[in-house]
Amino acid sequence: MSNVDRKNVILWTLYDFANSIVEVVLYLYFAQWLVIDKGVSDLWFNMIFVGSTILLILTAPFFGTLSDSTGVQKRYLNRTTWLFFLSALLISLVTMFWSGQYILAALLFLLANYFYQLSFTFYNAMLGHLAPPEKQGIISGIGQAGNWVGQIAGLLLSIPLVAGTIYLFGEAGRAQTFLPATIIFILLALPMMLYYKERSSENKNISLSYRKELVNTWRSFHPYRTK
Repeated sequence: MSNVDRKNVILWTLYDFANSIVEVVLYLYFAQWLVIDKGVSDLWFNMIFVGSTILLILTAPFFGTLSDSTGVQKRYLNRTTWLFFLSALLISLVTMFWSGQYILAALLFLLANYFYQLSFTFYNAMLGHLAPPEKQGIISGIGQAGNWVGQIAGLLLSIPLVAGTIYLFGEAGRAQTFLPATIIFILLALPMMLYYKERSSENKNISLSYRKELVNTWRSFHPYRTK
């Protein structure tokens, strides 16, 4: 495809493949670990998503505007990726070795979900730099294919761990799935974080108001408000 940076497309797709592996494992098995294994009400599990959604609403518009205004996505994507990785790694260690600390694990899951969702503020914005508008649909489809394959890979990875066919260390069962998925994620995400070539368009003289962006977000839910 002409006018398309194929290397960047491959790295971008690999990143989607990588985060889909840990996404499907965390979302599927952490809920079961917390509700079934630890006996926590599914209402409280759902409240985790409420909390992370509130955080996202309060922060994503500001970071999205900052990213668009400066023309920089990779730097912010890298930071949220490391924060997501750290949260997922701590979840893995708590569930395997300190499984009684399920409240701590739930709070870490809230942060992991928040950073995971926030990362797409920057990841999706990269599409505009990967290809001209008429080819962005194709590139988006390639990325989505990487997402689907990553979810399948995550499930195939986790099945023998949940079944007990493979045992690592710590608490057996669902808790075994998080650490391998997290390590595989960061290893496959690193090429994107290191070698993706972003166009140099940073504007260092940007001045943004968090309050203004929050007000604009509120008004987007109430389009007829003028004040």
